[in-house]
Amino acid sequence: MLPLLDRWVLVRLQQRIAEGCRVPRLLMNVSGQTLLDIDFPAFFAESVKRAKIAPATVVFEIDESDLVGRPQAVKRFAEGISTAGGGLAVSGFGRRLDSFEALEALRPDFVKVDGSIILKITKSMTSEGMLKAVVRMGASLRMGVVAECVEEQDVLLRLSGLGVGYAQGFGVATPRPLEQLSPRFKAADAA
Repeated sequence: MLPLLDRWVLVRLQQRIAEGCRVPRLLMNVSGQTLLDIDFPAFFAESVKRAKIAPATVVFEIDESDLVGRPQAVKRFAEGISTAGGGLAVSGFGRRLDSFEALEALRPDFVKVDGSIILKITKSMTSEGMLKAVVRMGASLRMGVVAECVEEQDVLLRLSGLGVGYAQGFGVATPRPLEQLSPRFKAADAA
């Protein structure tokens, strides 16, 4: 039932955007089963037309494990979403070393660095080295880099110093209704 749930969430998200949500892009998690749904990109294309919103407003977030474990399905999904004008992000990135090659082949709009790396960024040189590698790769492939699980201001400042362009977590903002969000997601703006 996850593909049906993802379609339901997408339609509700598009309704909120059409009602005047001021956020320039919204990320939506999609399940691994939805990546296998060959009709989902066409559903997305039709639904944005019905909602009368810009397709680039919606960025689909897939997990790193799907990037590596289902490369053909991810490629097909990404091509369909890109053709329809939507964006793509890979979340939980950095848990596996074999993900770098797969990410280069896919070239999503964003890569979200796994929270386990971010939570150790001020204490672990290994975590910092991994993050630096992702930032360099993001710059060379023209992908935005998002830090997950940013809970403290010192971490936010460190991320900004390392060149991470975006952050998410309680250290940036607490969860609240979509209509209350402002378009301020950049780590530099929040610092």
